[in-house]
Amino acid sequence: MPERSTKCLVVALGKSDTRLEKAFIDSLRNGTLKPLDLKFLRLEYPGITRSGDKVFMDSRKMPHSISDSLIIMSSLAKSPLTLLRINAERIAIIKQLNELGYRVLVPDYGLTDKSVMDRVRPYARVFRAKAPIAAKMGITTEYEVSACWTRDLWQKIGGVRIKRFNGSEPNPCGEGGLSVPISNNATLVNYWLEGQPLIRELAANGHRFYFLKDGMQLDPKLSSMFSVSLYRNNDHIDLFVGVGEGFMLVDRSYFVNNRPVLEAASEENGLDILLVPKCESHFYPANFKPLDGNRVIVDKRAVNTIALLRQNGIDAIPTAAPLNANMNCGGGIRCFVNDL
Repeated sequence: MPERSTKCLVVALGKSDTRLEKAFIDSLRNGTLKPLDLKFLRLEYPGITRSGDKVFMDSRKMPHSISDSLIIMSSLAKSPLTLLRINAERIAIIKQLNELGYRVLVPDYGLTDKSVMDRVRPYARVFRAKAPIAAKMGITTEYEVSACWTRDLWQKIGGVRIKRFNGSEPNPCGEGGLSVPISNNATLVNYWLEGQPLIRELAANGHRFYFLKDGMQLDPKLSSMFSVSLYRNNDHIDLFVGVGEGFMLVDRSYFVNNRPVLEAASEENGLDILLVPKCESHFYPANFKPLDGNRVIVDKRAVNTIALLRQNGIDAIPTAAPLNANMNCGGGIRCFVNDL
């Protein structure tokens, strides 16, 4: 058994209750929800452009009705089998982190079957937790999806733990996908957070923020449905850039679109820029999880990226299981493992 680390990691399990998916299917059958047909690919829709066999969607410019329909269709593609695979992959990671000497906590939100929760108990402390709740205009909503991705629930900026949900209005600064810390006084953030009061306050006190544009992410589920390579913008910058001790790992196309900002961030903070091998971009290996010192854990499918990191003196550990199902549902290891 390795020496125990002082770092404590919180790992969320995926939702194994498929009532939400069943409700979507029932609404399609009874006509409450109309499925979106192929006409959405026509260029007259705002936010949609086409180049050859590739379609690009900018959800910030699309009508909400179309964007919502796409989200629902994408959710329908997540079969119960995929949901079970998500948890199988995560349990393998929990066991691996325990074997590496880390203390692991697993919140039980009541969204996962008891038999699944029991499988992690030998390797982690399971504790009962409430699903995050946000109330707006008298309407209370449980953010069950966020509960399954701990990255979405809190983030540290300037060494301060910021919660995304605090019983009332959700705080976008607490969503970890929108920011990647460089140090206690420097953070990469998505550009639309620039006007947030907390960001302005921290910047006024000397914290350096580097504002980045959205990345373009291939959507495998919708691509399969419409028989095209369908890309949509994603404001979660941690899918495209990750920061470890002394280095920054960046997706190549994302680097091209954000080069001046990323080069300034690397130079001002003493970071070497490493580019994800093009053949592994679709694995999103920049979504690695930093551990202690120069140790990071990376999706085992990204063998060339792991070799690149090791060549640069980084202790890159492959995940115990490939994260196929997790990435198919939109997130890698950083999305479901968070520092306490």
